[in-house]
Amino acid sequence: WQSDPWTLTSKDGFLYGRGTTDNKGPILAEMLAVQRFIYSHGNQGNVVFICEGEEESGSRGLFEAIETAKEFGWLSNVAGLVVANSTWLDDD
Repeated sequence: WQSDPWTLTSKDGFLYGRGTTDNKGPILAEMLAVQRFIYSHGNQGNVVFICEGEEESGSRGLFEAIETAKEFGWLSNVAGLVVANSTWLDDD
């Protein structure tokens, strides 16, 4: 490390720090992209983010999080889906 891994550091247009290329970095990028889209095009509908932090151990809580979101009706008007980290997706 050329900087403290526990402190987010910006250098030459890049972000350095623990987790920046893990799920945390892409989640931030997606949130900022949605924000920019809404500012540019207006709110086109509901946006739902389902984030879980167990990607390094098989995303064991992901399916439960999705089921809970469905139970609360948060996914009833979803027009699309973005999977930020497909590392753990398989045929099962």
